[in-house]
Amino acid sequence: MRNTRMVGIMLCCLFVLFSCLPVYAAGGYKDIRVAVSGKTQPLLFVDEADQPQGVFVDIMNELARIGDLTVEYVIFDRQSQAVEALTAGQVDAVLGVLETDYAKIPSVRTTSEIYSASTCLVIPSGMDSSVWDSSGSGTVSAAYELGTASYSFVSQLKARPIRIMATQEQLYHSLRSEETDIVVGVRDCMQYMMRSDGLQEEYSIALNYVTSVSYSILLNRNDHLRFNALSGCVNRLRSSPEYKGIIDHWVVNTELENAQLRIQRLTNILGAVFGAALIILVSIMLFNSQLRRMVDERTRELQARMKDLEQAYMLRNKLVEHAYAANLVVRLDGTVLLMNDVARRMEGIPIEQRDLPNIENMRVIGPAWNKSPAEMTQPELLVLRDENGERRTYRYQCHRTSVQDERVFIMEDVTSEEQEKQEIFEESKNKALNRIIAGIAHEIKNPLTTIRTYASVAKDMKGDPEFMDAFSSFVPKEADRISKMIETLMNYSRPPRGQKERFDTASVVDDCLGLAYLSSRKHIEITTRLERSLYIYANKEQIRQAVVNLLMNSVESVEQKIDSGSPAEEQTIRVSVYRNGPDVVTEVYDTGNGMTEEQVQQCTDPFFTTKKTGTGMGLPMTKMYIRENGGRLEVESRLGEYTAMRIIFKEDLDNDKTSDMDR
Repeated sequence: MRNTRMVGIMLCCLFVLFSCLPVYAAGGYKDIRVAVSGKTQPLLFVDEADQPQGVFVDIMNELARIGDLTVEYVIFDRQSQAVEALTAGQVDAVLGVLETDYAKIPSVRTTSEIYSASTCLVIPSGMDSSVWDSSGSGTVSAAYELGTASYSFVSQLKARPIRIMATQEQLYHSLRSEETDIVVGVRDCMQYMMRSDGLQEEYSIALNYVTSVSYSILLNRNDHLRFNALSGCVNRLRSSPEYKGIIDHWVVNTELENAQLRIQRLTNILGAVFGAALIILVSIMLFNSQLRRMVDERTRELQARMKDLEQAYMLRNKLVEHAYAANLVVRLDGTVLLMNDVARRMEGIPIEQRDLPNIENMRVIGPAWNKSPAEMTQPELLVLRDENGERRTYRYQCHRTSVQDERVFIMEDVTSEEQEKQEIFEESKNKALNRIIAGIAHEIKNPLTTIRTYASVAKDMKGDPEFMDAFSSFVPKEADRISKMIETLMNYSRPPRGQKERFDTASVVDDCLGLAYLSSRKHIEITTRLERSLYIYANKEQIRQAVVNLLMNSVESVEQKIDSGSPAEEQTIRVSVYRNGPDVVTEVYDTGNGMTEEQVQQCTDPFFTTKKTGTGMGLPMTKMYIRENGGRLEVESRLGEYTAMRIIFKEDLDNDKTSDMDR
């Protein structure tokens, strides 16, 4: 009887016990409402279509596939709301919670770890480590997510203040907005967001590992069936290749990526080396075959070249023999190899004479040879006297040949040509003289009037000391003024020597300035900037005439501009002599009418002129004088604004050089 009663009591207890357990419909634990909340890319976040995304969602979906579960996601703003819904029975699980956050809460428990990661220290690129390390002075602010790091560790960074935030996205945005200087965050999250925004160069990871964090699924402690089902599925998934595929899809393994990049670079280098070696090998083979062909071709070319040289030698001899000027082929020691008929007539050597004298001993050609260098870029002039004592002008030049120690020497009689040039020179000079004489006549009138006035009253005022002081002061001064003008005119009109000499460029410009003042009909300001002791080697009279021509052109251009209504005080002529590297430059600048680009190109052509009474020979003759003396003329102008003419010669540094007549 007692046994029967005990069995009844036990059955009652079992009934009460089972009545207290959760009652599930058949298969009810396979339907799971999962709470998601988080702004932690790429682990767990909500996309623009309000759909949960990330590593945890893909893991949950794969767990559902393995365990044949049906998952319904319920989205919350904060994880604390999701946990409250779990404890209230509104959801069955909370996805992606930190294990350390809920380990001490008795009503809930977590499944096996579904994902683990490491935290790191992120700083702006370029920040000095002494700012945040343990030796720092606390000048930076720091932040971390609750549960991912300990306050004691963060405090060791000597950062103040230290902020605790709810999500990884809050950490990242506080770093970008500079609300926080450094953050301790989950490395996978930080790298993902920096990569998404293209900010890998802006921020860097100072400490690659701070601590590790683990994420799990949170369930009610009494929900044994779901706990067992999910834990088993987690263990199966962690050991499957699908798990690695999920992680690789969302999280970039930077170490693996860097290793693959290094392997790729090494592969490229090895491929390049192999390719280069292959190319070199093929090139050597091709080179050997081409070298044989080139040797054969060069042999044929040399044979053809020898034949061409032989023909060129014969042609050169024919050209020398039939040239209109005196032509000689001469060795450097003066031995004459070939001499044409013109040269023979110039020296009086019979055509049938075979033995030719040394060129240095020839009467006409010898002096020119002795003066010429081994090679000449410009022909030179030489003045000699013939048997009758008359002056003859010769032009000569020396050229290299294909033979190292041979030269072709050319000489011709240009006496008539030089006489024609001298006539043009005198005509240009006389034109300038006429203008200068008119200016002198006008200028002499003023001092003569002063002298006449003083002379007319000198007899009556000779007892006046003040008058006599004025007389002795003004009359000599005015007489000196007349004398200087006459001296300038005489210097300009003096017959030219017609020979090259070494002279100071500024001294020639000084002579020309007085002529420019005298030829001006208006009061035009002429300023100068003359650097002294800059020597050139040229025909002094021709260069003086060239400078006078340029000054006359400037004076006429400025006068025309004043006549057209421009204020006289705004017009000027500036004359400069200066060194420019190895060159000596004489520049005449004026603010006259100027020229167009087309006129600049044509202004040195013979008979081209913009003046009503011009001949068009002034600038062509100027250019010819300059070029014959080894210089060059540069013209720069802008219509209505200015004109700049520059005479450029190489500076002559040979102090021992003398004139042609002296040599």
